[in-house]
Amino acid sequence: MKRMYEKLMAYEEAFVANEYVAACYGLACSVGFGNSGDKGNKWKYDEKGSVFHEHDFVSGTCTDASANRVITNDGSVVKSVSEYNKDQGWLDGGFDYWDDRNNNGIVDTKDGIYWHTESKKTNYWGQSFVDRRWNHYGILAPLDSSCPSHS
Repeated sequence: MKRMYEKLMAYEEAFVANEYVAACYGLACSVGFGNSGDKGNKWKYDEKGSVFHEHDFVSGTCTDASANRVITNDGSVVKSVSEYNKDQGWLDGGFDYWDDRNNNGIVDTKDGIYWHTESKKTNYWGQSFVDRRWNHYGILAPLDSSCPSHS
């Protein structure tokens, strides 16, 4: 039997950025003690459980713009929002309402975002349930002057 050998080859793919790549936004929750956004109650669900909102900036909480992430599709439509909490890790979230302040049809700087995050527990039968839900509201801002919008 004749053996056949193939020449080993490596391939490299180049990453090419386009207009739909990472958005450079900060999103800090500004609900504070009032628990309402500037457009009123636009959340899909009520808060649940014993929840608290910081009213001033606290690193590693929802008031920290770098602790929240907004996921959009390639058409800049919000798909989800989640939060990294220093005490609880990543909290799953959901998008509730988008206030397109400049009426351009895309999520960008100075738009208002309403979202919620949840912590879950597992019951005796292994079923997961939401034990706490926080409602959030914030205004999208560029993370720094070198990144005013999209990359």
